[in-house]
Amino acid sequence: MTVPTANKPRPQYRIPHFPLAGSPNIDAIWDQDADKYKALFRSVHVTKASMYIGVMQLTIIVAFLGVVLYGIAFHSGSLHETLSTGMSSDRLASQLLAAISLQLTLVLTMMYGIKAERRGFLLPFIVFSIFAIFLAFLQMTSDLIRTTQQRADSASLGQILSHLVGMFVHMWCVAVIWRCYCYLGDKKVAQQIKDNLQTTAPFVCEYTQPPPYENTVIEKKNQLSAA
Repeated sequence: MTVPTANKPRPQYRIPHFPLAGSPNIDAIWDQDADKYKALFRSVHVTKASMYIGVMQLTIIVAFLGVVLYGIAFHSGSLHETLSTGMSSDRLASQLLAAISLQLTLVLTMMYGIKAERRGFLLPFIVFSIFAIFLAFLQMTSDLIRTTQQRADSASLGQILSHLVGMFVHMWCVAVIWRCYCYLGDKKVAQQIKDNLQTTAPFVCEYTQPPPYENTVIEKKNQLSAA
């Protein structure tokens, strides 16, 4: 216990008070530029990084769709195509178009969720991306087992390496979008706290602070000593 002396006066106690008058700033409640909300060596915010990922995926989808449509047009114009081959090609084309449409819908939904700050729209993309990573892992494992059982060539090893790199890139993209999902959730909580503070601000009043220690206890002691 610290005993106050004449040279070292006792520190003045003050009742803590948090000013709520006016419109509280959300930055005073929550740091939205924290390092955990940044990607690419803490240089880009997760919202921007997620939008960049969405734009890149849209570019890849559009390019792949163009290749598929060109292949369908080229194949349908062939004069040497048999009926059975044509039916198989049509089925394959329809499956590819369905997969592209699903991926396009997921990416657009994810980008809309980031823009509208509604993190629920990010969940479908995250779930399907995790499922795709799992399938890619199974495919890579199967290719690796088949390569070890047979005589591996440079093309097979290069294919496995490309699958591995693509899987890790996909995992990084999902991790960034998941952090964006967490960021939007934290921002919603901070916004709710701000709204609650604005609601209770008119009913907050200043506390009456106690008088200085020297003007009460020490002065009374001096009066008693003099008496």
